Amino acid sequence: MRDNEFSLHRVVSMFESTTPEFFLRLFESAYPNGEDQSWKDQVMNLAEAIITALCYKRDRGEIELSVETIRERLALTDLVTIQHEAKRNNWNVEVIQPLLKYLDALPGFHIHQIREPELWPPESFTTHSYITKQFISTLNEFMRLHGSDFIKRKVNTIPVSFPSVSQSKRAMVSVRIDEGLKQHAEAVMAELGLTATDAITQLYRFVAEHHKMPVVERVFTYQNTDQNTIAEPKHPAEQGEAESIILANTGASPIQK
Repeated sequence: MRDNEFSLHRVVSMFESTTPEFFLRLFESAYPNGEDQSWKDQVMNLAEAIITALCYKRDRGEIELSVETIRERLALTDLVTIQHEAKRNNWNVEVIQPLLKYLDALPGFHIHQIREPELWPPESFTTHSYITKQFISTLNEFMRLHGSDFIKRKVNTIPVSFPSVSQSKRAMVSVRIDEGLKQHAEAVMAELGLTATDAITQLYRFVAEHHKMPVVERVFTYQNTDQNTIAEPKHPAEQGEAESIILANTGASPIQK
């Protein structure tokens, strides 16, 4: 690799991009044949409630979706907490409705008592506990069948060239940023094979050429897709076209191996 080239790769998992609809189709197909089929609808109602909500939080940049993230939020009190958050922050009705549907179907559970857990009847907890057990059994089978697609792996190693600046006069750039942000960003850049100098140089080059920042607001929508298709996040100005990758806007040209 020449001095004016660097490699880009990222560590990806289908948890990062899959839609709730696609995930739920795979999840339903993993429901064990040996499990009580009479509980399947309730298990799928729980799956729709938790997966839709967590995908929404993932797309807002609030969490990293994983099996562990799902398991950690299966308690009845956690579902109610998510429902409180959804209502308080005016989440989309498509996200809130599955939560309300599941909670309202629990025996003895009343939505108007949602802020008073001491009034929740024992049968609500007992029923939810059994549904959760079936859910975890299905989640385990789901990971057995599809885990290879949902485990992080390094992909898309691409040599990228940029104009050599070895003969140019160099200048020092000094900035002050939050220490936590600095550490997190540098860890991510290390995964991408970048240094802080690479990142700042690309930023300056983009701003100088395009007279704007290489950042766009992202609006996520969920679409129905076939089993082998994952919906991509949409840019509001593109009327359904997939959002461009930032690298494509920088003018950097991929080099074929």
